Amino acid sequence: ENIIDEMPKYLIEGYSVNLNNFGTLRLSLSSEGVNEREEFSANKIKNVRVVFTPSPEFKRILENVKFEQAE
Repeated sequence: ENIIDEMPKYLIEGYSVNLNNFGTLRLSLSSEGVNEREEFSANKIKNVRVVFTPSPEFKRILENVKFEQAE
C-alpha cells in the first residue's frame, strides 16, 4: 500500500510517523477550554494540524542553504 494512504490512519490513532532521515509527522489538536474534565467532549476540538519535525540530518542540510536575490 501507498505511504500517503496509510499515514493518516496512523496519525489519527495517535502515532507519530517517522520518515527516516527526513523527519517525523504528528497531529496537534486545539480545543475550547473547559473548567472541569466532565465538560470536555470531541465537539470542543476546534483545530487539527499536522506538525513536522525535521530529523537532525535534515536540519544540518537546511543550515547550509544559501539564498540569493532573484533578478
